[in-house]
Parts: sequence; structure tokens; C-alpha cells
Amino acid sequence: MLKYGKKYIDIGKDYYEKEYQERVRRNLEKRAAALNFKLVPNDPAG
Repeated sequence: MLKYGKKYIDIGKDYYEKEYQERVRRNLEKRAAALNFKLVPNDPAG
């Protein structure tokens, strides 16, 4: 903001929460792959 003179835009808590969840999922997939596991989505309807 200071360096380039741009205005601050609050993108909100939901954006950060979504990004955090995605990062956790990617890291978990990497850890599972290192242990020769594969993550399978859980079907909440089934």
C-alpha cells in the first residue's frame, strides 16, 4: 500500500478461511502421498 500507493481492500474473513482450508488440504494430500496413501472425498449424502 505504501510503496505503490494503492488503497487497502479488505477481502474478508471468508477469503482467508477458504485459503487456509485449501492449504491444509494440499498439505494433507502431500503427507498422505509420502506414506503411500490416497485421500478419498467423504460423501456426506451417502
